[in-house]
Amino acid sequence: MFIDAMGLILADHKRIQLGELSRPRALAAMPFGGRYRIVDFMLSNMVNSEITRVGLITMNKYKSLMDHLGTGSSWDLDRKQPGLNILPPYITSENMGYGVEGDDLTGLIDYFRASSEKYVIVSNSNVIFNTTFNEIVAKHENSGADITVMYNRDGLLGGSPCVIMDMDRRGRVRDVMLNPEKTTFNRRSLGVVVIARDLLIDFISSQISHGEFEFSVELLLRQYDRMHVKGFEYKGLILRVNSIKSYFESTMRLLEEDVRQKLFWSGLPVYT
Repeated sequence: MFIDAMGLILADHKRIQLGELSRPRALAAMPFGGRYRIVDFMLSNMVNSEITRVGLITMNKYKSLMDHLGTGSSWDLDRKQPGLNILPPYITSENMGYGVEGDDLTGLIDYFRASSEKYVIVSNSNVIFNTTFNEIVAKHENSGADITVMYNRDGLLGGSPCVIMDMDRRGRVRDVMLNPEKTTFNRRSLGVVVIARDLLIDFISSQISHGEFEFSVELLLRQYDRMHVKGFEYKGLILRVNSIKSYFESTMRLLEEDVRQKLFWSGLPVYT
């Protein structure tokens, strides 16, 4: 089923450091399961959803990532328009010195304005799973929400960073907590949200006009008191890479036949 959406993947995460392992490369370029890189799974999810335009925000250490992705031909994204676009920082005298995610927000706006899709699926790079986004986009469109976030019920499992959400009975987000020591809530963000492209352009424009140069999935979720943010529960297999410990544990789980079945043999191919 065709969905009128484009993808935006954040190649790194300022709260996730894997020491020497990630020193020469972005989080998205970390090897996983032998032949794969972490970014392969999210890119494959988008391609399996028939998304043909994907942007990849890279702040630094992106040589390994670019060497791996090449022209995007492995995902059938080697197209002139649309296709796979690497979005490195574009430093000017106006934004020099802001070393955060989404440094060149003006360039990001230009990228969105040159696109025609109605929705944007914004994703982090630290969660590994195999799915399509057709259902969440349909639910988002029918619900009338401004933002729809994917979550599961891992709670505090999987280590920091941990974004826990409280929702009402209708699934609307009414509180967002980062790394709580204790909580009675178990809905944990997967770092994937759906938002209208026009609304995202307005949001980024507002950030720029207020002198804010940050862009992240967590920042979008923190707008729950100003926007209608709803949750979409994902009940499939989730592997997280938040630390060296969780990177090792997620890798070792590939030894389990059930995990391999759900991740690689579900009928949705993982391209690399």
